[in-house]
Amino acid sequence: MVSLPSPDWNTGGSRTRCGCIGTEEPGIALAMHVADPRDAERIQALIRGLSMHSRYQRFFVPLHELPPPLLAQFTSADPVATVTLLVETPDHAGTKLIAMAQYVAAPFPERCEIAVVVADGWQRRGIGSRLLRTLKQLACAAGVTRIEADILADNGAMLKLARRLGYSLTRLGGGIVHASLAVEAPCPE
Repeated sequence: MVSLPSPDWNTGGSRTRCGCIGTEEPGIALAMHVADPRDAERIQALIRGLSMHSRYQRFFVPLHELPPPLLAQFTSADPVATVTLLVETPDHAGTKLIAMAQYVAAPFPERCEIAVVVADGWQRRGIGSRLLRTLKQLACAAGVTRIEADILADNGAMLKLARRLGYSLTRLGGGIVHASLAVEAPCPE
């Protein structure tokens, strides 16, 4: 598990913390933690708050909220099989989720599939990049050897990010681009 310092404004009780993270803008306080069942309603609020375009870019369907089985998957962590990372920021009511990323290993340890979504107002600030780098660290520590993702061909920002992070891209049919990255030991810091 990635071990980074915990923020002192954590009000949610004991959590698997991944630590404070920075953005491309100095002075913005963000923290990352592994999702658990207490996060279910906050995850739904994040998804409901996304623009239809952002929801479609992430889920490939125009959903308004997560169906219960998918929400249950996102809120149960097994460091080998599935992990969901959440990014939050302090707000007037405590904290607010602004981003989410997952990996699901299938079949373990051969490969895992990743996905990331960042709230519309927080996009293009380095949060997605940080989440993807952290997922790579977690997958490597779990023994996963390949990270993969399917990206909509019109999602230029995600394709650019995947290229920048070293993923190879292959255009598939139906407007999908497959991204793939070999994970080699030693694990990245």
